Amino acid sequence: MMERDSDGFTGNFATRVNRGRYETEKDKFINKILFEGKDSYQRQVQERIGDKWYEIQFDETGEAIFPQGCDDIEKDYLHKVNHWIGKRTVRQFTTEYYDMRIDMLSSLTRRAQK
Repeated sequence: MMERDSDGFTGNFATRVNRGRYETEKDKFINKILFEGKDSYQRQVQERIGDKWYEIQFDETGEAIFPQGCDDIEKDYLHKVNHWIGKRTVRQFTTEYYDMRIDMLSSLTRRAQK
């Protein structure tokens, strides 16, 4: 993975220190959109399934697990995370490519490929 900073592409590989900062910022972003505010993804899921106590869980790789019937909510979440990552790193493929994968593949297929 290559590194980007506020001035753009640095041309350096991400180091352990930078990778740690990146992972910390990513975790903060994910927690914010999943759990904070009345438009959070957790609240959307709770309203969809009719259970105000439902909490989004995470799998062994740290990915959020959405319940059945919430595919559109999960895809919207994945698009937001994809765009956040796309602005902060240089990846093998473009952000648009990963958006297309999110739209085309089922949740089960995406999880199986990890």
